[in-house]
Amino acid sequence: MKQWKKIPGYSSYEVSTDGEIKTYNWKNTGQERIMKPALDGSGYLRTMLKNDQGIIETVKVHRIVAKTFLPNPENKPQVNHINHIRTDNRLINLEWCTASENQKWSFTCKRRNITGERNPHTNLKDEDVIEMRRLWKHGRKNKYDENGQLCMTRKELADKFGTTVDVVKNIIQKRTWKHLL
Repeated sequence: MKQWKKIPGYSSYEVSTDGEIKTYNWKNTGQERIMKPALDGSGYLRTMLKNDQGIIETVKVHRIVAKTFLPNPENKPQVNHINHIRTDNRLINLEWCTASENQKWSFTCKRRNITGERNPHTNLKDEDVIEMRRLWKHGRKNKYDENGQLCMTRKELADKFGTTVDVVKNIIQKRTWKHLL
């Protein structure tokens, strides 16, 4: 059964055991609303809350749930998602841990070995990366190589594959997608 509790240090908000955050003063209107968190770059849900001193802070939802509901007698600094789903902020999926415990758990469950298109944080496929490396225009003045094959700049590749120039650079330099060497 879902429970709600006031968030310590943020008296205008409550958090549930299901990982939802509720405000009692939506956009200074005095209305009650369930907030809609956003994904951060690491795949965690975050939102902005005004603390009791009136300062707006960006907070991660899993940490708010843990701080509100989970005792931490050993003062462990990190919160682990037991099922490895970073957006699953239900109380039953969270536990306090040390950095070492978090890393060991991650390696034990092989979460760090999810490479290539199996990685949930990519929109690229293996064949996209192979094609990207084939099309890369490495210092060429024209759009075609010596065999008449079309070549593209990093920016053109980023636009074609719907990603960033930095992602393209790391793929071309084989810093990422190393399993396709």
